[in-house]
Amino acid sequence: MSKLEKLIETMEYAVLNGKGIMVLITMPDLPEPEMITNPPNNVKVKMEYYKKAYNDNLELKNNPVIAIGHYELI
Repeated sequence: MSKLEKLIETMEYAVLNGKGIMVLITMPDLPEPEMITNPPNNVKVKMEYYKKAYNDNLELKNNPVIAIGHYELI
């Protein structure tokens, strides 16, 4: 299972169980990862975005130096 598939599985669990999700995005220009939080009502839409925008290694398709480094349910 790819990293993207694991993220999607986690997000599907979040949708079914009313959870939000937090992701840490790594970017070469930033000394610390960017933290993005999505409340439960946004997770389904954000999941579709991640499917389109990120590759199997959780790197942004149009700029692979930007990546999801960590995620967790909130």
